[in-house]
Amino acid sequence: MRIEVDTGSSSPEAGHLEEPGYLGSIGRSSPEFGRLCFPGDTKSGGIPPPLPPDCGACEVRRMGSRRRAEVLGPDRPGFLRVRLARPGDEVGAEGHVIAVPIGHLPSALRRPGSRFVARIEGRELEHVETDAWGETWILVQDRVRDVLSRLWDPLGVADISPDEYDHYIEPLVRLCAAGAGVATIADQLDAIVREGMGLVSQRTASETTARALVALDLPALP
Repeated sequence: MRIEVDTGSSSPEAGHLEEPGYLGSIGRSSPEFGRLCFPGDTKSGGIPPPLPPDCGACEVRRMGSRRRAEVLGPDRPGFLRVRLARPGDEVGAEGHVIAVPIGHLPSALRRPGSRFVARIEGRELEHVETDAWGETWILVQDRVRDVLSRLWDPLGVADISPDEYDHYIEPLVRLCAAGAGVATIADQLDAIVREGMGLVSQRTASETTARALVALDLPALP
């Protein structure tokens, strides 16, 4: 059966973003954690059946990702229109536009043209990175995303949805920073494939990807 990934759309709700069809937390299947969309059901939240409760081998859980952002101007009263750049794009490029409550942004970043790095958690703008760590995270995401897209990509969608696996980047980076070895990271990647995506094991790809992740010379992160 062919899997289609929902391309997403901007939500009218404040600060909400319909991300591309990312896969949810391992061992979960709910609208909160994302969805898989199947032919004929790409807009109705076609969520696969819940995984068995004993699916717990994977310790990697979906976390937020960072996006370069730019304030475009006022939206409805009390809100600002903010554009989130797509992965690998500069902030001025075409991207998702969301409505964000004015109070969610520091006063210095409320003017049109203000640029910053935003952390996106699920479909919401969680917070603004106000220091240099934001751009450092962007750099890390770009490098890890490249590895996941080239060597792993269990769904085969990296060419049309390059940020499909972004929500796994931070926990994988922290595993590497904690000194996890190739075997441990490969176990986690393969558990994502089997338990989170319901696919057959892709152990060889997981091991190749784990070796590449361990070999990355990433900057220290907070």
